[in-house]
Amino acid sequence: MVEQLYAVGYGYQVAIGHLEKDQFERAAAALRNHRSLRDRLIGALVTESGEAPAAAPAYDVPVRPKNAASAAKLIMTLETALLPFCGQWVAAATDDEDRELAIGTLRSVSVTSVTWGGPLLLWPGYVDQ
Repeated sequence: MVEQLYAVGYGYQVAIGHLEKDQFERAAAALRNHRSLRDRLIGALVTESGEAPAAAPAYDVPVRPKNAASAAKLIMTLETALLPFCGQWVAAATDDEDRELAIGTLRSVSVTSVTWGGPLLLWPGYVDQ
């Protein structure tokens, strides 16, 4: 999940400069939320195991934004790609606090994906969609 959040953050940074003002504000808020979650998960990993994955120097982005529409498509693609990781996190959660955070994240990412034009997946995290 942390590795995927690094990739999502990178993609948002690629997209955000191409967005219109209202889209920019929405994207900036989502980026802050993703970074906050990433940092929280890193803290938990360090506390539990002493190790957390490092960010890669760069990531491939599935859409190269040239304007607001293609930037929005990139964000939608990033959010949709994050959903299976959220679903797997829900399935793997072992205590109430972790499960609550995972479910809340799944819900939030689903809403964000749909607001950027993404599909509403029936079973995010289930490999054979």
